[in-house]
Amino acid sequence: MTELTPKSLFVVTVAMAADGSRADLLQMAAILNRRGADVVEAELSRPAHGRRVFSATFSSSRIQAETVLRSIEGLVDVVDAALFSALDARTPSEARVAHQPHGSGRR
Repeated sequence: MTELTPKSLFVVTVAMAADGSRADLLQMAAILNRRGADVVEAELSRPAHGRRVFSATFSSSRIQAETVLRSIEGLVDVVDAALFSALDARTPSEARVAHQPHGSGRR
């Protein structure tokens, strides 16, 4: 399948209530996966002052990224969430390889 919508790098940052749940990271990963985001890196902070912060850098179309944000904002423990365009430090050829559809046969 050919990608018709160009992909860019985005960062989503989420502040959530630190209720001691071990499922926070899995819940965030599930949302990113369901929305088709290719995660470059992700981090979940240790609880501090009653909050935890999750941050992820991912590659997707703008529409997918906005859908990720709306999905995260709908979670009960989320206090605040923001989406940013990320700087892409990869070379053009690295970015092209990263955006190849899975199973394209290229190696």
